[in-house]
Amino acid sequence: MNIVILENIRSAYNVGNIIRTADALGWQVRLTGYTPSPLDTQKVVKT
Repeated sequence: MNIVILENIRSAYNVGNIIRTADALGWQVRLTGYTPSPLDTQKVVKT
């Protein structure tokens, strides 16, 4: 199993793109630090 760790990624658009790509590959994503959560912002969901 592959896991992507996102630490202090400030751009919600980048987070959304990485989550979408990881989902397509079947990987898990872990968010830490100042990284925006998909539940906190519409920018992540929009991407």
